[in-house]
Amino acid sequence: NYSVPAQTFIWDFASQSVQARIDHPTASWIGALAFSPNGNYIATVGRDLSYDEGRPIEIWDANTGDWVAFAGFLSYNGSGLAFSPDGQYLYAAARNGELKAFQRGASWSEWTEIAQTNAPDNALTPVQIALSPDGSRLAVGSQQYVQIYRTPYLTLDREITVAPASERIMSVAWSPDGRYIAAGVREVQPAPVYLISTGDWSVRRLPTAQNGYEIYSVSFTPDGCYVLGAGSQNDEGSGVNLMLWHTGSSALAAQYNDETLFLIQAAAFSPDGRYIAYGRDDGSLVVANNPFYRRAGDVNRDGCVDDADLLTVLFNFGGTDPTADLNCDGIVDDADLLIVLFNFGSGC
Repeated sequence: NYSVPAQTFIWDFASQSVQARIDHPTASWIGALAFSPNGNYIATVGRDLSYDEGRPIEIWDANTGDWVAFAGFLSYNGSGLAFSPDGQYLYAAARNGELKAFQRGASWSEWTEIAQTNAPDNALTPVQIALSPDGSRLAVGSQQYVQIYRTPYLTLDREITVAPASERIMSVAWSPDGRYIAAGVREVQPAPVYLISTGDWSVRRLPTAQNGYEIYSVSFTPDGCYVLGAGSQNDEGSGVNLMLWHTGSSALAAQYNDETLFLIQAAAFSPDGRYIAYGRDDGSLVVANNPFYRRAGDVNRDGCVDDADLLTVLFNFGGTDPTADLNCDGIVDDADLLIVLFNFGSGC
């Protein structure tokens, strides 16, 4: 909301307690945050009207909540942040489409703006960004487009029309394996998630669930096999707002409304894929088990990669069964068999 001040809470998962609290004394709200690759720092940006230079992008100590530095400023309310994998660059987006890149100096308190450009203005909807796993490209979602920029100097590489003009993209994510970009939209009920294949830049509309008008957040499992969409329930206050799709088959794998309340504005898989964390509209953070988590090669999810997993792949060889499609490319083949063999005996 527009009350002052805004706060950011950093939670420790093991103890289920707040590790640090960041006070933003002059900010109405925080529109985006990003952890540094080493986990020691966090960048934030949002709506803060107290600086002549614009909306501040700030760096904080993630362990203590102490302020470290200004990375730079945006001309309008911030909605997207992403660190490069090596922590040397920080990319930022504003709701008016402004994009900026900043380079870190010798310390985390030294930042220099190195590039600025503009994506389409997304009006009152956040412009979201996501980096490719190797950090070489930046995906930007705005209006009905996903634009791809080469980093670090934000050179436009291509523009992909993802959705009809009546829909507006409000969330993007790049899969950790680099194969997919997901885009969630608003302005239509039920709001869909689109999947872009980075091999040929083709677009798929995933099957719709019983959700509402907005997909606020999208996230991939570490292996890229499942994509999560989170948003609002329908306009009657019912239906679902947490959904999971299998990327290889496009199948809607699960949808939930238990313990989700009406609105989820942020959701993500844990780095190991075991858990899903999401923020509800009552301000609470919920952590749930990922129902599709499995160790590499463990087809039947019993914790042990053994003969049963090998047989499941062999019996489905040449088919499209998502259970046996371990690399989620839409076909059960040699690649899936090798995953079982290379991990045979793991967890047993």
